Amino acid sequence: GSGVLEAGQAVAFAVWRRPDIVHFGHQLPPRKRNGFLHFYLYDPTAAKVQLFGSWNDWKEPVDAERIEHGVWKAVYPTLPPGRYFYKFLLDDSRWLDDPANPHKAPDENGFFNSILTITE
Repeated sequence: GSGVLEAGQAVAFAVWRRPDIVHFGHQLPPRKRNGFLHFYLYDPTAAKVQLFGSWNDWKEPVDAERIEHGVWKAVYPTLPPGRYFYKFLLDDSRWLDDPANPHKAPDENGFFNSILTITE
């Protein structure tokens, strides 16, 4: 076929389809559930993962919890409607946009932020 495979999304989809990890059906993270936003990242090399976002001016990170080897989860209270940007920081040194989220915007350093849109 002719098309482009987005490797990060493909890996995320495979991981999230595993019923022993988390069941979201076909919806990839971030996921709104029970008044909280759930962000997931698959990175088996990370020893520490934090979530930063524009909702608090990138100042206070949310520490992610390792829920299985290579699978990290960060939980944050649901935000008011709007458009927000976020990114993961791995091991205090490596910034990473969310590979499971296809919605991106360039950042000021020539890389990308992931976009989170809250509609309700």
